[in-house]
Amino acid sequence: MKKKLTRQEKEDFKDFIMNYLQYGHVANFAEIELMFELCGLDWRGEWTIGDHAHNTVLWYGWNKSAKDIISELADEGKIYFLPLDRALEAYEKYNNVLEIPIAHDPTHKYKDPHWLPVLILDEVAIGKKKPEKYETGFTEEQFKKIGTKLFIK
Repeated sequence: MKKKLTRQEKEDFKDFIMNYLQYGHVANFAEIELMFELCGLDWRGEWTIGDHAHNTVLWYGWNKSAKDIISELADEGKIYFLPLDRALEAYEKYNNVLEIPIAHDPTHKYKDPHWLPVLILDEVAIGKKKPEKYETGFTEEQFKKIGTKLFIK
């Protein structure tokens, strides 16, 4: 049985993700899964992150705790989801794509579930906050395990 995370453990995971985003200000769900792995979070499950009214899926296969971490960051205005055609390339680099049709229009209401590939941006990437100089708390080895540097131009 999966252990339910305490409030402090959830906050620690949220901080870990935000520390990673300080590095390049953009990530994707495949990278977040690798972050969970690095931290030892049992993230696999049956939950979906998406827009149920439009039948669009941003990501699936997480448990409630993992989903709650990302949902809370979004609700707090710390992360934003940006659908882009080239977001698909980011997932392909990790060999981690969803095996459902791709949604090409985020406003369309689909009859069946469609994957809307998104990048996850922080407040700096969307221009809401100015970048600061700080330590991310990540080692070079951790960045290599997570993988790629993604920048929006």
